[in-house]
Amino acid sequence: MSSGQGSVSNNTTGMREVYRGSKAALNMFMRSFATRHFEDSRAMMLMAAGWVRTDMGGPDGRLSIEESVPNLV
Repeated sequence: MSSGQGSVSNNTTGMREVYRGSKAALNMFMRSFATRHFEDSRAMMLMAAGWVRTDMGGPDGRLSIEESVPNLV
């Protein structure tokens, strides 16, 4: 599960460096993995659920779990 917080070019506010760094690393890992396995016919993807109201996302999240899941599916 990725996050928009992992985008280098969209980081205009800073903060949350550890979280952002982990998501940026995940995005780069997947990009490198997919490039190395470009002939593999299996679909590979990362998805970003959006800012969801959870214990981790906090009460200010823009989406409920019920709103986020259908967008992912």
